[in-house]
Amino acid sequence: MFRLMKIAAIAASLILAAVVTSRAADTVTADDTARFLAGMQPSADSPLMPLTRDVAWQRHARFFDNAFAQLEQRQLSRIRAWGDANLAAPKSTMFYMFSGPDSSTPTRSIPRRPPMC
Repeated sequence: MFRLMKIAAIAASLILAAVVTSRAADTVTADDTARFLAGMQPSADSPLMPLTRDVAWQRHARFFDNAFAQLEQRQLSRIRAWGDANLAAPKSTMFYMFSGPDSSTPTRSIPRRPPMC
């Protein structure tokens, strides 16, 4: 938990540095900010792009890559396999009482699902 908080603090510091040092014409989009904080590359023309060369950000990105790879192996691949085997004719609407953070369960279990809104 402490490690995650440390990584989040480093990422927040990097974002703050990017915002403070960016010129008025170099605005950071919400999408690029979200991608950067999630350890994903921002768009090529983003003012955040130079910060991705920082060793701390690269470590942050690897942490999230590893975390999602473990989640994929441990949980999401099994949910998808269950959906493929048990939901042969999915409907376009699903009633799922546990939304929010658990939305990955229904979105991963429905094979060939329509896009989420």
